Amino acid sequence: MAFDIKTVMSLWLLVSVISALTVVSMYFRYRDRFQGIAFWALHMGLYSAGLLLLTLRGGIPDVFSVLLANFLLVLSLFFLLTGMERFVGRSGRHFHNYALIAAYSLCFWYFFDVRPDMTLRTVLSSLTASLLFGQVSFLLLIRTPSNLRDVTGASAFVMASYAVLSLARALLLLFSPLETNEFFEAGGLTSVALLCYVGLSVCWLVALILMIPRRLLDDVSVQEEKFAKIFRSSPSAIMLSRETDGRIFDVNGGFLEMTGYAFEEIVGKTLFETKLWGDDREYADIFSVLSRDKGARGIESVFRRKTGESISVLFSADVIVIDGEQCILSTFSDITEQSRLRRQLHEMATHDPLTGLPNRRLFDERAADAFARAMRHNRKLAIMSFDIDDFKHINDTNGHAVGDEVLRQAAVRLNDALRATDTVARLGGDEFVALIEEIRGRSDASSVAFKLLELFRRPFAVEGKEIRIRVSIGVALYPENGETLEVLLKKSDDALYRAKEMGRDTWQMAAD
Repeated sequence: MAFDIKTVMSLWLLVSVISALTVVSMYFRYRDRFQGIAFWALHMGLYSAGLLLLTLRGGIPDVFSVLLANFLLVLSLFFLLTGMERFVGRSGRHFHNYALIAAYSLCFWYFFDVRPDMTLRTVLSSLTASLLFGQVSFLLLIRTPSNLRDVTGASAFVMASYAVLSLARALLLLFSPLETNEFFEAGGLTSVALLCYVGLSVCWLVALILMIPRRLLDDVSVQEEKFAKIFRSSPSAIMLSRETDGRIFDVNGGFLEMTGYAFEEIVGKTLFETKLWGDDREYADIFSVLSRDKGARGIESVFRRKTGESISVLFSADVIVIDGEQCILSTFSDITEQSRLRRQLHEMATHDPLTGLPNRRLFDERAADAFARAMRHNRKLAIMSFDIDDFKHINDTNGHAVGDEVLRQAAVRLNDALRATDTVARLGGDEFVALIEEIRGRSDASSVAFKLLELFRRPFAVEGKEIRIRVSIGVALYPENGETLEVLLKKSDDALYRAKEMGRDTWQMAAD
């Protein structure tokens, strides 16, 4: 089920606001240590303001929701570039960027007021953003001092991805202009592009969060004489342990705060004794990577606090030599909220928001795996297309709230009736499709179809009413009716329409 643009914009705004709050927190923690973070905060503030104005489009004058919003978004990228230059110590001249922003503003105004054209405005914004993002990625990859490139590598990759995405969007629009000047009716490609921006925003937040502790680690390796001071004062969770047996030598205040342990409760014990890792086998795998590669970067893991609460952490480590002994210097960042947000974004991208069933995207992924298994093991499977007969009458008679509740209850019944190995998805409206694996043939498929018909003949209790519905079902078998998902979906749909023509509340098998 496709996301509407307003929903995607609201999600993007939420991610941007979370990022802005995170960067502001970074500023107050690190403003005396690193330059440029104030410009990051300014960038995120302007970016969030621009997204907010875009989201309010239609409810406020276009001069704010279009002209001012896009200007703020582009201007924020200039401040991001300035902040990154100061962070890595590579300030540059910006006459070309002043000219770029001025030219952009003039051209955007022309396509807004003199010759209104949303396609050309979007192309113009995308190209300008691509140029600014490209400058940031070039700075972080090439102009940054060599000793800091490991620190900025992840951020450079995200910035390069932003630049490529913006350029690709501009080129697509040049070859396939929008058919409307209404932003929230711009279509599926715009929704996909905005969802990509949301995903990159989450990646950018994680990369930005990682840059600070990694920069601290770089300072430690470059200036060993300042190791103790940085170790103690760092707000990141840092642990020093022996490589041979995992015995902990030292931890900093950030580690104690994150885990809830007292210093004497943790130092002197091994990592296995503390049970800090949620899974000992996971730590054993990480330890083998450390021993082999002498370091690890950005490993997401589960940590256990003293209270038993599990948190998501991003773990990085280096093997260093202290007094002739191999030790592991580890840093941990609490990314519990970011992990939750990422899971939520994934859930929203792969599941129907009304019923919680898989959407077409996830259904296609599972179907691809199922077809591969069926082909490999010479098994059969069935595709069943079905929809609710006269569902429009239910909405018209009882209201859409009742209709939505019927769909939710129908989804629950389907999940309960089918096996855990089967998949049922909502394609939209009252249309559902089921993937039934490991069947013996037509007899098994007919049994499932009869079962589903009887399942829906039982009344639904909604708001004190009994709602009676019927369904029509079309069935296609692999490999008898086809060997690809597209073919089987087409044939099951054809069989569904035949079932409707025969009076509904029945099922039909696809023709060979």
